Amino acid sequence: MFMLYGDETIYLFSGSYDELNEFGGQYLIQWNVIKYAINNGYRRHNFFGIMNYRDKNDKDYGIYLFKRGFNGYVEELVGEYTIYTKGLVSFIYKLKSKVR
Repeated sequence: MFMLYGDETIYLFSGSYDELNEFGGQYLIQWNVIKYAINNGYRRHNFFGIMNYRDKNDKDYGIYLFKRGFNGYVEELVGEYTIYTKGLVSFIYKLKSKVR
């Protein structure tokens, strides 16, 4: 699944069957999206997140190698965070009732 946003194409997620990986369909799909981006004025193709890319023993290291195979680079951004809203929502409702 890909998304077009601003000046970039974004690779959100995908999947493949191990028994069909030898045909390289995942590479063909990425390459076609990259060509689309080039031909339509997008400035970059964002492969999105990679986890533990420094650990060659990590089970997902192959994902990093796949993405790196397109001659890209790693750009580290702020990671994920969790915000618990139940308390926040009740706080907002309390504020709202006091403002009236």
